[in-house]
Amino acid sequence: GVNPNESTLVSALSACSHAGMVHEGLQMFCHMVERWKIIPNLQHYACIVDLLSRSGQLDDANLFISRMPLQPHSGVYGALLSACRVYGNSRMGAEIFQQLIKLDFSDVGHFCSVSNMYASLGNWDGMEMSHVALRSKGMKKDPGYSLIETNQEVCIFMAGEKDHVKYDEFDRVLQGLLLCGVDAKFSQISAG
Repeated sequence: GVNPNESTLVSALSACSHAGMVHEGLQMFCHMVERWKIIPNLQHYACIVDLLSRSGQLDDANLFISRMPLQPHSGVYGALLSACRVYGNSRMGAEIFQQLIKLDFSDVGHFCSVSNMYASLGNWDGMEMSHVALRSKGMKKDPGYSLIETNQEVCIFMAGEKDHVKYDEFDRVLQGLLLCGVDAKFSQISAG
């Protein structure tokens, strides 16, 4: 067979992570040096943290980070923080958040992630603390928005905006699509 290279291994490890194939991903990572003589880079390590985090093995992911021979970047910690929210581990999430802001204090997304983690757990004090920390640094989250194009006109809707001139029209269309069984998670629907 053909031996993988660094790039194909990143793709394969990422696929294992998204497919929940923990054993296979870990085995592949171990074979990198032994079998294929490829030294893992930061992307490979990030894939393993994501693999362990997505499968709920938060302690193993955290231990893996602490033993990495390379300095983790914010994406490595971000994967674990997201999993802390999903699996309800606010203690570890708070610790990971501290590591994140040491690495990249200017990223508003880190504050939003920890705030969302606290909110999903009903920890309103923790959520408010993260908002206060964000404001005290003079930072703010830009509101989310959606773009909708109809008849060669692009309309921008800010998150929560209901006073847009075309809101009612687009809401009726959206409700009709939902009634027809269109998945609301689609980010783009193109008419033939």
